[in-house]
Amino acid sequence: MATIGNDTNGRKRILFFDPAGKRKTIYLGKATKQQAVTIKHRVEMLA
Repeated sequence: MATIGNDTNGRKRILFFDPAGKRKTIYLGKATKQQAVTIKHRVEMLA
């Protein structure tokens, strides 16, 4: 399962667990909420 996080300056990031169980972060930068949701779904499919 992946989640969308917001940095203090308004940038987005995706937080997820890899197959080994380690928490990983993908920094998206300035992205809209819809773009972040789309990327989150793709990360969930890959993981």
